[in-house]
Amino acid sequence: MATTIKTVGVAGSGTMGAGIAIVAARAGFRTIVYDTNPEALTRARKQTEGFFAKSIERGKLKPIIDRVLPLSEVREAHRIVEEGKHFGKIVLTPYKVDSTIIMPTIVEARIF
Repeated sequence: MATTIKTVGVAGSGTMGAGIAIVAARAGFRTIVYDTNPEALTRARKQTEGFFAKSIERGKLKPIIDRVLPLSEVREAHRIVEEGKHFGKIVLTPYKVDSTIIMPTIVEARIF
């Protein structure tokens, strides 16, 4: 019987844990990092965000956007995030000009 892995859990968010989380998230798994030290989790999040930001900047990674909502629908965006059935980012935009999204804000990236 084949098993399908959807979520990867990483125990510890030091250098090695953050690296494992980056590899798992990059492979497309929903990745959750656990640590007893909140400061270590904050450092791992910043390290991971920096890695993905550079990957996007270099064109090696494209963000997946599940949907774009107007800022006035922030409650709906949070409902969608809490439901956990989306794939990719939920983006809020403060305004639109000629149907072009200006200055989107990411609500959730689903890395951790």
